[in-house]
Amino acid sequence: EVKELNAGASQEAKEYTDEEVQAFMRGHLSQQTQFNDGKLMLYDKEAEKMRNLELVELKEEVRRLGILMSSSSQFKDVDSGEVLDIDISVENKGGQLKLQALRIRDVRK
Repeated sequence: EVKELNAGASQEAKEYTDEEVQAFMRGHLSQQTQFNDGKLMLYDKEAEKMRNLELVELKEEVRRLGILMSSSSQFKDVDSGEVLDIDISVENKGGQLKLQALRIRDVRK
């Protein structure tokens, strides 16, 4: 019982490096796009339409705010040709990384 308790405590305190956070984000995107020819489907509330997105770049910088970590990314809408800046946020929940949100920040023609 003591071993299990100690293992749980150390896992909750786990700090992830920027590289581990980036790897998790890339893995999540890969998982979400594997059945759609490498495209990510994301609903754009402002434009009121589903976007068919292709990853252009995941920025190396990881911003940290408590248990939340985020990176900026650029995606291209394969239907309209627009370039979207999207923030990808993950959280450290109980020592495990979980996707928190994908938020469209900017759309450029």
